[in-house]
Amino acid sequence: MAVAVLALAAISAFLYFKSRSVDIGKQNEVLGYFRELKAIDARWDVELMRARIEFVPPPSAAMDYASALAHVQQGLTVSAQDVKSPLLERELPGLNKAFAEKADLVAQFRKASAAAKQALKLVMGAETEIAGLVRASWRDFTDRERLVAMESVVTQVLAEAQKYHFAPTAAQRKNVEALVADLRDAAPRLPPALTSGIAGLDSNIQELLRAKPTEDALFNKLALHTAGPRVDSLARAFNGDLDETRAGREVYRAYLATCLGALLILIGYLAVLLIKGWRRIKQENVVLQAENEELERHLVEGAQEPPEAPREP
Repeated sequence: MAVAVLALAAISAFLYFKSRSVDIGKQNEVLGYFRELKAIDARWDVELMRARIEFVPPPSAAMDYASALAHVQQGLTVSAQDVKSPLLERELPGLNKAFAEKADLVAQFRKASAAAKQALKLVMGAETEIAGLVRASWRDFTDRERLVAMESVVTQVLAEAQKYHFAPTAAQRKNVEALVADLRDAAPRLPPALTSGIAGLDSNIQELLRAKPTEDALFNKLALHTAGPRVDSLARAFNGDLDETRAGREVYRAYLATCLGALLILIGYLAVLLIKGWRRIKQENVVLQAENEELERHLVEGAQEPPEAPREP
């Protein structure tokens, strides 16, 4: 019986260890780090979209998320060890790698976007320059119709260059290249100052045509990047894993309650046996004490009686 009690006590201790509740604080800490990662990813996405639709680089382009990202990744690594989650320990290296890749792509995109915007800025600045050169050549250059035609083509080039910047399609690129080719063909028949101005515009257009495809390719690559979705899927899997852990621990709690009940019943039964044994021993002691007292009384009485007189023959 004592061995059974010890065995049940050992099983109860094991079940108690297995049924300990989940550390809600650590769980919330992990989920908080996931939210921070999503916030960084969302700010990146907003920055990318603003870079596509705004001419001036957004202020967030100068922000550096490296320290914040390193803090979150380090915190997640420590929390994964604290909550002892095999899922996090298995998936975190891939998640960290995905965010490192996206951070590198964002840095490349910023550089390419800045180059494209600078090229477009120089292209658009040519409008005022060429208009001034046309006015300066108006009096001395006799073929004024050629000047008017050239200025019209420049206006078309600037308009198409803007369209290409915001919608860099293959068709739009061909439009820009065709108009620039017309300007290049007309340049030798224009005043030297205008020829030089057109050459500068041509150079800036070519820089725009080089920079914009790089920016566009990086934007498309970032749009398909899996860093953000991986956070969502890992957070869902983490919550599901915790739900399974809670369910398993509820089963252990039920087993623990059953084991403790059996242990209490066994201890109660032992207590009853001990009480009965104690009572029996007590009753036997009372009987023995009474018998001892009776024996002592007989011995005392026997010692007090006078000896019998010897009988005469």
